[in-house]
Amino acid sequence: MTHRVHGRRQPYTAEGIKRLPCVRCGNPAHATWTVCADGNLHRPICLECDIAINEMVLAFVRLPGWRKKAANYRTVKEAARDG
Repeated sequence: MTHRVHGRRQPYTAEGIKRLPCVRCGNPAHATWTVCADGNLHRPICLECDIAINEMVLAFVRLPGWRKKAANYRTVKEAARDG
């Protein structure tokens, strides 16, 4: 990992998150993610990692229609980025 791993107890501001790298891949962050086992720290993540995490969690919990929900989430998030 070549970038600094950021995390904090309070959520990042909309402006603040844009200045940070994704905790996983180092790309520019667009959102935060928290995990209980990580002390509920707010971690910056990029759009692609956000989409991947959501798809992975939907599959893990086996929600009915999870594939469609994941595809819809990707479509909405990518449209917001591009538009």
